[in-house]
Amino acid sequence: MNQYIQQAYGAEQTPEVVIKGDAAPWIKAGTNYIAQSTHVVDGYHASQYLRKIAGKGTSRVLYDALRANGQAAFVQEIQRKLRTGPERKKPIMDGYQYILSNWDGVHKALTQPDATSSMEGHVSHMLSERMSSRCMGWSPVGAEQVARMRTYIANGGNLKAYAQKRFASGGQMTELNINREVLKKEWNFRKLKYCTYIPEKADDMPGRESTLTGGWMRLIENGGYQHIM
Repeated sequence: MNQYIQQAYGAEQTPEVVIKGDAAPWIKAGTNYIAQSTHVVDGYHASQYLRKIAGKGTSRVLYDALRANGQAAFVQEIQRKLRTGPERKKPIMDGYQYILSNWDGVHKALTQPDATSSMEGHVSHMLSERMSSRCMGWSPVGAEQVARMRTYIANGGNLKAYAQKRFASGGQMTELNINREVLKKEWNFRKLKYCTYIPEKADDMPGRESTLTGGWMRLIENGGYQHIM
């Protein structure tokens, strides 16, 4: 990674690198290997644990304390919530322990505009949706190509026009000789019985959020913006 950074930005300058994630030890350990790097908790996980603490109540005081780097005010609000909602002790303490143990990373996420990203939402809905979590499996070569195609389309590319241009330049416009009946028979045999492959019914698949709830939009917004209250 250090070699790539030097090649991309030049050996004479070392840019500050932000390593963003859910504060898992293997993610935070990246700061030991990448020069001039800091860890920042992504907005999705920060808001997830703050909402655990807040429950149905407001989280404004918690956010204000984090932005101001005021641990005393944060702890005071935790104590108040424990007094007023003792039945919620476990989620409050879970959120409190996560935030306090990753205080610097959460504080930076809320106060450094250049550290924001929508990584969590994009990984889930740009890559995992097709690559792993929707009953899919790929070879390393196939995974690389599908990931590149989905990224190209998401960035506004016309995949059909791109493919036609590539095939035309390589003289590969001839149609492949495929026995469609054999292919259909093999597909029916191999497809997973508990998954639906019909797009309009895909929101009922196990583990998939309904697109009607807008949950995927909140994932992206919470991962990429400071106003994650």
